[in-house]
Amino acid sequence: MGRFGEVLGPSKRAETVRLGDTEISGSALRMGLGPERMRSNLLDRFEVKDGELHMAGRGYGHGVGMSQWGAYYMAEEQGKSYTEIINHYFKDVTIDQIWR
Repeated sequence: MGRFGEVLGPSKRAETVRLGDTEISGSALRMGLGPERMRSNLLDRFEVKDGELHMAGRGYGHGVGMSQWGAYYMAEEQGKSYTEIINHYFKDVTIDQIWR
């Protein structure tokens, strides 16, 4: 990571952001700016230009677990079943009925 930049985690979201000599976690930056202003730390662009920080990204939330809107879209628009949706978001899980 250079003087300005981010370190990406397994989900490709910024785990650590550096501005000069200062480092902050990607989630702390998101919460500090406000989740309505920085909806996700899935960054496509992170640069300082003319003394201003420019960021661009995509997605919503923290990138862990199941997206409620994504699950809704899969069910309503794609006709996916609950098992297909669960298996999309959570790998190597089984769904078992434990009652009668």
